[in-house]
Amino acid sequence: MDNKNNVAAVERVFAILEILADEREIALGDLSKRLFMSKSTIFRFLQTMKDLGYVNQNISTQKYSLNTKLYGIASNALGTSDITKIANRYVHNLSKELRETVHIALLDEESKQIIYIYKENFNYSLTMMSQVGKKAPLHCTGLGKILLSYCDEQTVSQILEGYEYELFTSHTIKNEKMMRDELERIKDRGYAEDINEHEENVHCIAAPIFDQFNNAVAAISVSWSEFRFNLMNKEESLEKILDCAMKISNDLGYYSS
Repeated sequence: MDNKNNVAAVERVFAILEILADEREIALGDLSKRLFMSKSTIFRFLQTMKDLGYVNQNISTQKYSLNTKLYGIASNALGTSDITKIANRYVHNLSKELRETVHIALLDEESKQIIYIYKENFNYSLTMMSQVGKKAPLHCTGLGKILLSYCDEQTVSQILEGYEYELFTSHTIKNEKMMRDELERIKDRGYAEDINEHEENVHCIAAPIFDQFNNAVAAISVSWSEFRFNLMNKEESLEKILDCAMKISNDLGYYSS
């Protein structure tokens, strides 16, 4: 195979990976239509990716999906492997105690979004759009708002310059003034909330995770459906979330004076 064909093959592999990253599962025929490639060609690539451990195939549906091997490589590249390993020690208990879904995310300044690096589902917690490796907006997620609130003013200004405030619900923040007001409130209280801002009937509380240099390198959140969220228990739930965030921070080398 000459160099030109090698390049084309690599381009096709990454095109397949990008679509698989956007879909939970996808059929061979749908991949063929989206990539304008023959089924036989895509099948050969998928079989190689399966053999290498990057792709799974659902036996019952025959559909394809990415597995966690690729995410492991991405975690190492992003420097998130320590956070996720440490999170494993604490997050399961938090999810079990509150009986809800727990997320951990990072700030991606380039895309002006957050990226989910960890998700723990409780067995009957609500189904959400989030997936590990997926991105979500800053202005309407507790994770995005808490991470942005701990950035320096120069970073905040760069991110908010030209930022698009997409309206997901009637509660979504609509402009920079609303966003900055919200960031000030978050800095004062030390945690963030998303109350029906990204998804209807979903209430989220988020707290920062710090490293040894006192930087907010990640954030953790718990999400409730509105009918299960109890204002009477909010302070108790908040305390558990903040405690979990602090335990992860301490294991990352953070020391609170």
